[in-house]
Amino acid sequence: MCVGADDSERMKQKALLKTHMKYQIWKTIEIGTPANSGSALLKEMRIEGHRISRTAENVLKPELNWGEYSPSDERFPVSRLRRQINLVKIPADEIGMHQHPKDLNCLDADVFIKKARELGAIPAPPETAPQFMLQYADQSPSEYLCFPFDGLQDCGDNVEIRSGMFTVAKEGTASVLGFLGDGPYFDGSINKLLKKFEVQFVFRVR
Repeated sequence: MCVGADDSERMKQKALLKTHMKYQIWKTIEIGTPANSGSALLKEMRIEGHRISRTAENVLKPELNWGEYSPSDERFPVSRLRRQINLVKIPADEIGMHQHPKDLNCLDADVFIKKARELGAIPAPPETAPQFMLQYADQSPSEYLCFPFDGLQDCGDNVEIRSGMFTVAKEGTASVLGFLGDGPYFDGSINKLLKKFEVQFVFRVR
């Protein structure tokens, strides 16, 4: 049976409603703030005393040209419109993290994004993790947050950046921004990470 455009949209909205019912809105953050570039976000995070891994810094400022994670020669994409977005947390076991390769460096953000879409959520813009660090200071030390993103989400200027995943952990009063396998406590073992922390994946709901 063929599904028309209207039916498809109704199914999408139904899935989103289920997401709101199962996953309560966790945080509302503002994007498109005056920190309107990767360099500006880096500066603000450092002023606040946060730490940034080398690879995460390379993603925010690809002109530094550190290693294979440099996504493009363009600037880090941020939203041109100042607005608020709602975020939900999906536990690692519900997103299927334990089914991935044991090596953290082999994680594929696209797989998590696909699973989140099945649950009715969508990837948040790339700037979400840095903005979260700047806007909230209440992250639990036992919590490890993963922010998968689609590089073309909300860019507004056709910057071609592949999907990726920032991570945010708490160390004392500061937060630490990592990227995929380059972050605090990453020793190459997913099992150890899952045993040590409550790993949560952060996505956006409309």
